[in-house]
Amino acid sequence: MDSPAGELRIKRIYERSDPADGYRVLVDRLWPRGMTSERAALDLWLPPVAPSHELRKWWKHDPEKLDEFSARYSAELDEDPAVGQLRDLLDVHPVVTLLYAARQATVNHAAVPQRYLEERQSTDWLDTQPDSPSRPPSASALSEDREGGRSQRRV
Repeated sequence: MDSPAGELRIKRIYERSDPADGYRVLVDRLWPRGMTSERAALDLWLPPVAPSHELRKWWKHDPEKLDEFSARYSAELDEDPAVGQLRDLLDVHPVVTLLYAARQATVNHAAVPQRYLEERQSTDWLDTQPDSPSRPPSASALSEDREGGRSQRRV
């Protein structure tokens, strides 16, 4: 598989949308408070990519726990088939922006999948991981997930 060609950015959902954002993906498990779908200007809401409820509660956006949170969240992403969908989006769109609702730009969960995907863009890494759950699922597997009712919402 070729490495993704698109650029992956992160942005707070409460900031004004911009055409330069490219394909906008909300990566929060919960809908942002006070945000309308019109104002959000989303292309996709992908809650499975967000950290688990348990991990989010443990972290509490504590800057002191950020490194451990990143490691635990990356481990969750290793098991998450929706990561493959993000990789596919990067193959199709020149810019993909992951949107988050957290108040702090430097202490938020969206930076973790951004870094995770950037570190794994190399086909060399994928070739050394034959049974890796990080290997993106095939397009047919993704369509089966959508038809099977996985928590994904196109907006």
